[in-house]
Amino acid sequence: MNEPDRSQTQPQDAQQGAAALQTAPAAETVSLRIGNPPPGAVGPLMLFLLFLGALVTGRNDLHAEWSWLGAVLACCAVGIWLLWIARVLFSLRRATLVVGSDGVFLARPWATDRFISYAQLEEQISEPAEQTGRVHVKGEQTMTITCLESKEQFMLRGPLEEISRAHCAMKQQREQFVRHSKQRSGATSVERQSRSAEQWIDELRSSVEGAHGHRQRATPRDHFWEALDDPSHDPAERAAAALALKQTLERRERQRIRILANSTASPKLRIVLDEVLEQEHDDHAALEALESLSKRKQALR
Repeated sequence: MNEPDRSQTQPQDAQQGAAALQTAPAAETVSLRIGNPPPGAVGPLMLFLLFLGALVTGRNDLHAEWSWLGAVLACCAVGIWLLWIARVLFSLRRATLVVGSDGVFLARPWATDRFISYAQLEEQISEPAEQTGRVHVKGEQTMTITCLESKEQFMLRGPLEEISRAHCAMKQQREQFVRHSKQRSGATSVERQSRSAEQWIDELRSSVEGAHGHRQRATPRDHFWEALDDPSHDPAERAAAALALKQTLERRERQRIRILANSTASPKLRIVLDEVLEQEHDDHAALEALESLSKRKQALR
């Protein structure tokens, strides 16, 4: 089969590739504490005194057995002490905040990781509020991230430099996100509708201009790149557009996808883009990630 002539679209593709280089900086990764500051030491000190009191009053004399009151006091003191230690360890958890072109990804230990699009994100920086019984570190600031869809709030703590770095990255990326969102023309040709993931991708691939020669109803490649290059576009549809273009990618287009993969904060979208770059015939991992993105979209409706 003859290779379709796309020489007329090369200048336009080159311009779009240059735009992608300028508007898709690499994602920024920041490590911050998550949750409230650690509890103070006043409570543990009182527990220690309580435990000493239990040791003194728990015996009738030095050779007698423990009384029931002393045993109860000692058990309560030890239990609350262990609870305090657990709270300290829990407050020292470090979360990884990835600031990308399409949103932020929050990886939390002992909790579910979250991706939040800039369209549903609100963040605020403040000094740590004075709370009774909490340790406050000098020079530490607090960033509160709110997901407007689920009303969840995530409080992150860290040095002024790290909080400022995350805030500046989010501000820069959000400006690009808003600009793309305002320029979007509306519905695109990559919508899933009621199709399965496999049918969705197969039909998109068969409609790509130049995929199987010249056809009357072929979809211009620019339509797929418009969705893929737009960080404000739905992640599932961006992934579908990448998979649709997979079999017809040229070298410079692969470089564009590599840049987009490095700029996104969505781990599922990155999986799909990496699979596209691998040029594997098996799309199993990519389709699983695509299905996960689609389910996430449906759950938020």
